[in-house]
Amino acid sequence: MYLRLFAVTTEAEISAHIGTTVALPCRVDKQQCGQLHSLKWYKDSNRVYVLSHAGQGRAEGDATER
Repeated sequence: MYLRLFAVTTEAEISAHIGTTVALPCRVDKQQCGQLHSLKWYKDSNRVYVLSHAGQGRAEGDATER
């Protein structure tokens, strides 16, 4: 079994076997967006992970059980 992820803003597709680790690229244009405060990942309308500007990350919601 594998998980397939699609990036909303690019043509990228990432596939991996469930239970393995993957790197999800996230390019931030600081010229357009300014300083980075945090990145938030969502599954549907539920926030599942937050990464702060200090590099501190935490799972949220259903993802905390993983």
